[in-house]
Amino acid sequence: NCLFVAIFFHDTGRAYNAYQRLRAQRKMIIGPDYWVTLRIFYSGLALAARCRDKRYRREKRKAEAKLARLSLWASQGNIMCEHMKLLLEAEILRSNAGEDSSKILSLYAKAGKAACKGSMVHHEALTYELAAHYCHVIGETELSHKNFLRASNLYYAWGANGKVSQIRNDSRTIGMG
Repeated sequence: NCLFVAIFFHDTGRAYNAYQRLRAQRKMIIGPDYWVTLRIFYSGLALAARCRDKRYRREKRKAEAKLARLSLWASQGNIMCEHMKLLLEAEILRSNAGEDSSKILSLYAKAGKAACKGSMVHHEALTYELAAHYCHVIGETELSHKNFLRASNLYYAWGANGKVSQIRNDSRTIGMG
């Protein structure tokens, strides 16, 4: 649970530490059941966020291994894995210097649609939140604002009022609210 919460609140250090503890305890069971896919997904997001820092580039291979698992499960018809695969792929591509932003934005959009199709409101919200942060980084202010607003509305619908407040503070901090 600490891993999931750390990802939702963008605490990559804490998320990575939780991932390391789970790994050390061998609690990462093999197989595409619900909790395993979530563990793979969230640990992949933690690793992808960490590898954006040049000091941790070696984490990219680990994130790509998580992506490979999700891709396999998605190809086997596990519809829950499709949006996770797309979002993790977008987050991994963010770490590549000079990566085509339109490709990354397309992956975010596909991930959001897939999460919506699977009725995974919290993952849809997370997708738009991460897309908003990415849009801000690449200077797409209007798109960033739209994504923050959409994420905020989705978190509200999911009942995560604390996340709604955090998103509003984030958007104000970067000059959008």
